[in-house]
Amino acid sequence: MCRKGRADCEHCKLKPDESRKGEVGQMGYFKLKDIAANLVHSHQVLTKNEVPAECCPYYVLRFATETAKYVFTVVHNIDKINIMNRLFTIINEDPTLDYFFPSSPELARVKSIFNEVHITNNLVHVLPAVDNVIEQIELKKRKPANDKTLLHILEKIKDINDALASMKDQHVPAKEVAEKIKEMVLRDYKERSQTEILEILTALDNCHHPSEGSDEIDLRQVVTALLVPFVDRPIHGINAGNGYRSMHLIGDARVPRMDMEWVPARRS
Repeated sequence: MCRKGRADCEHCKLKPDESRKGEVGQMGYFKLKDIAANLVHSHQVLTKNEVPAECCPYYVLRFATETAKYVFTVVHNIDKINIMNRLFTIINEDPTLDYFFPSSPELARVKSIFNEVHITNNLVHVLPAVDNVIEQIELKKRKPANDKTLLHILEKIKDINDALASMKDQHVPAKEVAEKIKEMVLRDYKERSQTEILEILTALDNCHHPSEGSDEIDLRQVVTALLVPFVDRPIHGINAGNGYRSMHLIGDARVPRMDMEWVPARRS
């Protein structure tokens, strides 16, 4: 959407700013909202291509949703389109379920061969991102409660990774691997509000996310499942073929983690 090569939005002149609207090339929120409304009215279909060069496409389209009769957008922007005032909402569920409900990332695969146990640890793929987020948080002079919670979860991921490495060397059977991880997942577990969970997850928005079909796991999925684990069975093993037992981290999917009035509190 950006015309400046993903420039720093905070210092971009195209970003509307009411306090700087007198500067050359700078536009205020209210003027840009009027422009957006006029564009919606004059174009049958408004896309970034119809937005004038002196305006930010992102903010124009965002403001245009306030008066547009129909809005087509991705699920990650669904809370920005004034959805409570719309008569109906259509969601393509297949690619968006992970956005509303925790997924079940595969932490490891375990296979017994004679007297040895082979463990394929998938957590190693997220460790660089874990270290990067920890470094960013540690640089802050003051750490809000949500940052401290995220730090705790990230350290738990590193502990589980270390435990998998240790059990690999000790040739621990698959059942014991699952029990050990279960103990670590539920260690110091505390229920949190949906709003709190979403605020914690925003810190991971800029993290690397594996492409669809990749064997890598997504750090955001792991963190979400650790924030809202399915307490009755936080780790579930299934046969993965070739003698392997796949260990999945199970999040509590009985309640949407998107705290919105239009999402049912519980599914029947």
